[in-house]
Amino acid sequence: RNVLHRFPDVLSRLGLDGVGHLLGVCDMNQLSMTIDGPMRNVCRKLLRVDEYEGADAAKPALDVLLPIALRVQAKRDAEDAAAGKPGWGGEDRYEGDEEEEEEEDGMEGEVRLDETADAEDLFDASRRLFGGFKGQALFSLLCLVNHSCEPSTAARFSSWKGRAMVRLEALRDIECGEELTMSYIDESETLEERTSALASYGFVCRCNKCVGEGANANDVSDPDVDDNSNVD
Repeated sequence: RNVLHRFPDVLSRLGLDGVGHLLGVCDMNQLSMTIDGPMRNVCRKLLRVDEYEGADAAKPALDVLLPIALRVQAKRDAEDAAAGKPGWGGEDRYEGDEEEEEEEDGMEGEVRLDETADAEDLFDASRRLFGGFKGQALFSLLCLVNHSCEPSTAARFSSWKGRAMVRLEALRDIECGEELTMSYIDESETLEERTSALASYGFVCRCNKCVGEGANANDVSDPDVDDNSNVD
């Protein structure tokens, strides 16, 4: 609301080109992330009631929420089946699904709910059942971290009590005084693909990986040995 209220003043000061440039800068610095929805936080609070006041105190709310969660679980199971995914919690559950973000209370196992589920079971299953909100966010300090195709850190997101938070996690040992870097793109792609992906940022990466791969490409395209020479 405050942003919209100030927009006419910003527009008059910067003009359309200036506002467009500002929006472009924001777009290049934003990060996609997912934060917990309200039901996740409701289940978290219910778990706290169960832990600190006992199961009897949590039971009235659990009696309301559990039937809802069971209906949603059946819907999620049908969606998985339609998409050809193994059943949730089954032994053949596919590996490599790392879309769930870490948070301070840990990663939940593949919990299935039934009529006997308690507050802890409901919380553990709540992220899968109720999902979150996907969007973009700007973090002022994170925007200061430069790019490298051999990054020393990676951004890790978490959502705690409805607040979106980010931290930089070291990918390797970092020397004292060494600049922290992160990758703006998929650094596993080829040099050509990475260069193309970074073009919109307005720079060409000169990290050791890019310089080395560029030198190797030049050696291949201009070999020292004559292709027509005979080698015994």
